[in-house]
Amino acid sequence: MRSGEVFMSATLEDVARRARCSPATVSRVVNRVGQVSETMRKRVLRIAKDLGYLPEAVAEVQETWPVIRRPRGGTPAAGYLEIVLHRHSPFEPLEVDGGRIEIRPLTPSPTGAELVKAFRSGDSFYRGVVDGMVEEAACWGYQTILQPNSALRDAGLLDGLHRPEKAGVLLTGEYSPDLEGFVAACRKPLVLADLISDAGPPVVTTDNARGIAEAFAHLRELGHRRIGFAGGPPEVADRTGRHPAYRWQMAMAGLPVDPAWVHLESPHMVHVAAWARRALANPGRPTAILCQNDFIALSIVRTAQQMGLTVPGDLSVIGYDDLEVASLLTPALTSVRVPTQDLGRLAVRELMLQISTRNRARPLAQRIDVPPKLAVRASTDKARSPS
Repeated sequence: MRSGEVFMSATLEDVARRARCSPATVSRVVNRVGQVSETMRKRVLRIAKDLGYLPEAVAEVQETWPVIRRPRGGTPAAGYLEIVLHRHSPFEPLEVDGGRIEIRPLTPSPTGAELVKAFRSGDSFYRGVVDGMVEEAACWGYQTILQPNSALRDAGLLDGLHRPEKAGVLLTGEYSPDLEGFVAACRKPLVLADLISDAGPPVVTTDNARGIAEAFAHLRELGHRRIGFAGGPPEVADRTGRHPAYRWQMAMAGLPVDPAWVHLESPHMVHVAAWARRALANPGRPTAILCQNDFIALSIVRTAQQMGLTVPGDLSVIGYDDLEVASLLTPALTSVRVPTQDLGRLAVRELMLQISTRNRARPLAQRIDVPPKLAVRASTDKARSPS
């Protein structure tokens, strides 16, 4: 967690007011897209750094990076962009029918066309990411090919990375231990979307520290002190930064963390429900739980209700990602909203920079953290008996 960027509340509009320009101008500077005078560009970057809107290291590096411009007139670009959509773990399909949510049994991860269908469902985080990629690529004159994948070491996938007509690669989806090997094997310009790698490719992801900070502040304002966290295994919960951010917030608030309030094992809803039954049966149970994603939150809400507890009367629950399912729950779920289409668009813009500067040295591997925003709904309320 980098000092100075977790609790920053500056917005794009704040930067625009200080720089005396439009929010659109700030957006063009930050994303290095479009025409802005050099004087204005430097002023915006300086103010964005001073206000904490951009991390200091990123703002300084951006001062030396070239600005890229979309082609005029929809001119087709040479080659195409490949979007690799990866998932390998079993999952529990959700079906939404007339506002009714049905959870299907745990199912092996689909492959091929079925994987695309699953990711494009209304409960998929990656539907928005891929849509943003496709739309932004079209603005640059590129066609896209969607490559569903369940094994990043697949020989066919790796062999196909180096086709001459392929201009660049966008990788998104579920984290895999094989990610570093894929990155090392890819000699085309590559950008990761919502995946973190230590191997050096540019990454566009969510500012999870900021999202957890907003969710935590909301619960503290409601008087909660016994706040739990439910996520997946540490290699996932810690890699995204959501669990470490929760621990940091609790420590900064001087609040103890009871191990019984924290779930860092299987993220599947049936397993989360088993943990929630144990945690919520304890007299010292948490009065609020922050969740790694909306699916985990759904499981906890349903389990609490089955135990005779009210949400949010006895237990406040906050999800993360703000998928379609969040607003359909009863009660509607408070969730940290991730702008998934913006995430996909920014990944393509970063790939355009990779393609345009491929033969020039880059000062640093770029990481762009897209700011999320808390959507407050009916699943959170004042702590009934703060302790």
